[in-house]
Amino acid sequence: MKETKMSTHLSGGRLNVAILHETMRKELLNLLQLCEGKKVTIWDEWLAGPVGLVAQYSLLKEHEVVDMFPLRPGSLPTISVKHIIFIARPKLVLMDLVADYIQSLR
Repeated sequence: MKETKMSTHLSGGRLNVAILHETMRKELLNLLQLCEGKKVTIWDEWLAGPVGLVAQYSLLKEHEVVDMFPLRPGSLPTISVKHIIFIARPKLVLMDLVADYIQSLR
């Protein structure tokens, strides 16, 4: 059986968290840059804490995130930006909330 080689930082059984942190931060910012101009994010509350460890609100503001809201049942306040970005786990109940928000905007 062929042995699979692991990345150097994982081979000793330890995870280099700094590399993971930087990679996730860059990925989030790259996704935000896909939507030019002002944007609002609507967060799965479960992800807000972990994502906050990767990119603080001040960094999101630098990338034109003007407001953030939790993903909850109910209606959103009036949003006057072109881009609304939903960040959520792939859970059916959360996708239903996203669909409800989108339906309410029509």
